[in-house]
Amino acid sequence: MVRRENLRNPFDGNQNNGRNEPHGHLIEVGVCLRDRPQTSVTVSIQGDANVMTAAEASGLIARDGTPYRAFDDEGNVIDTVLVQDLTSDIFLGVPKEIVGVMIEESKNGGMVGSGRLMDGTTVFVPGVKIGEFAWVVISGRYGPGRKKANAFRVRMEGQPYKDGDFIRIKPRPGSDRVRVFNPQTCSWDIRLDICVPANVNQDEYDGLTWTVRISQTNPLVGILEPRLTFRPENQPELASRARKKHGLPDPNHA
Repeated sequence: MVRRENLRNPFDGNQNNGRNEPHGHLIEVGVCLRDRPQTSVTVSIQGDANVMTAAEASGLIARDGTPYRAFDDEGNVIDTVLVQDLTSDIFLGVPKEIVGVMIEESKNGGMVGSGRLMDGTTVFVPGVKIGEFAWVVISGRYGPGRKKANAFRVRMEGQPYKDGDFIRIKPRPGSDRVRVFNPQTCSWDIRLDICVPANVNQDEYDGLTWTVRISQTNPLVGILEPRLTFRPENQPELASRARKKHGLPDPNHA
């Protein structure tokens, strides 16, 4: 790790009681790309600056809207940490949970867009239209070779989810809440309260990946969208497996 004080501290140039007063000390810190650590630079910056300021000074952040985050060597997000408090170099990269996709086709009457990832995976994203580019979170893979995936849009800056957004998530049977991805911490730590429409039996959707429409943002609340949630004929079997996995009783048995 490259991190040391620069002994040539900057001065503000103003006289104070007959002497110059330093307004900060410089620290040298290493900044590199997370997926290519050999691409690295050393920047000299004031210790009370935050990590993203150092990252921007490095010149390694693309100016094309790519959602970079700064990580330490253990994978923790350190965007707002002060340079003087660093314990490792700065590793820049897109969170591994986030992928960019261009929507090329649609289904469900245009309500669900699909596109292909670099590895050939077909991703299905509700609420994104043909011709749109979106940063999305993969919530589950399936099919032969796991080459199909459910995903949902996330905003990397500001409020990550808005009223009317769709999220695809697989809740625990009978649950009234799930955790969704937080782009600020890069963890699944945002609570989403979920419910079903009054005319829907939740048991009939246990074991499935739900499409949930956000109906409230503070707190975050979503409601199941049956028309955008695929319910196969073997759903009862899938529900039974899911309940068994979580140690839950099957309501069809005494």
